Amino acid sequence: MAAALAGLRILVTRPSGQAAGIIERLRALGAEVVHWPALIIEPLTPVGEDRRRLADWGDYDLALFVSANAVRHARPWLGGRAPRLAAIGRRTAGALAEAGLSPALVAPPPYNSEALLALPELQSLAGRRLLLLRGEGGRRQLADTLRARGARLDEVACYHRRPGDSTALQPMLTPLPDCAMATSGEALAALEQALGARCAGMDLVAGGTRVADRAEGWRRVIVAEHPGDEAMTAAVLQSRQEIGKPTA
Repeated sequence: MAAALAGLRILVTRPSGQAAGIIERLRALGAEVVHWPALIIEPLTPVGEDRRRLADWGDYDLALFVSANAVRHARPWLGGRAPRLAAIGRRTAGALAEAGLSPALVAPPPYNSEALLALPELQSLAGRRLLLLRGEGGRRQLADTLRARGARLDEVACYHRRPGDSTALQPMLTPLPDCAMATSGEALAALEQALGARCAGMDLVAGGTRVADRAEGWRRVIVAEHPGDEAMTAAVLQSRQEIGKPTA
């Protein structure tokens, strides 16, 4: 098992500061790993009403964090006691724990909006005040569904995402990696833009079906159960023969 991925060259695209876990796992299994952040995460400074919402967040019935980045970039602005908290998955829950906060609700696999919305506690929200802490842009399903279920929802964007530097990726493409990882639709879009036609010579390990459904031009798409490190690594291991390298 220690050399199960020997001879495999893998491109990891998690943002800087969030890739160490998956890189360590893959290298421990014998893979050669190169890291290019497909997305650059930049904090946003809250102003006006957004700053007040964060300072008075204890007035809400529930605060929902859509990512670990939302936790990290909202935390400096949060004041007073915390309300009940919800996290979109284990990585986000872990970031809350590191910040000294404990979520009451954590979405199960595949750690996405749909999984969070399926929790019994979020089915009937009439009159409840909710605060959604998220990145700028992104999917609207979570916010729209919470409002449709009766929640009085406020939203605060805590960070901004922009594509990584494609020129920094080019030296990592010789030799061409056997596969690349993408854990979000935004990361996939940035990766495909940077790679262009070279996608056809690589496999993609997608962090869930939603990401896989957006993939275009790849040699093969391998779908992980969810975007967590364990599931992404398991997807590579299970697809070892498909990727075309002999098992060590």
